[in-house]
Amino acid sequence: MVQIEFLIFILWLVQASYQVLVWVYWIQTKEYRSDRFQVMFKSPEGRYELGTGLLFVKYFLLLMTPFVNYSFN
Repeated sequence: MVQIEFLIFILWLVQASYQVLVWVYWIQTKEYRSDRFQVMFKSPEGRYELGTGLLFVKYFLLLMTPFVNYSFN
């Protein structure tokens, strides 16, 4: 059981690090200006580049985990 949790944590850590680096890259590309970043965030291409669709799915799954009854027997 501990190995599965550790593997999930490692996979999450890699993905979360990638997501942070993508956001930092785009913030630097937009020269730290909030107006440019907001324009990018409102466009479909910008939302795709930032990965916001997956972000909402991850938050939803994270919020639902306390309500899931699971066992690895």
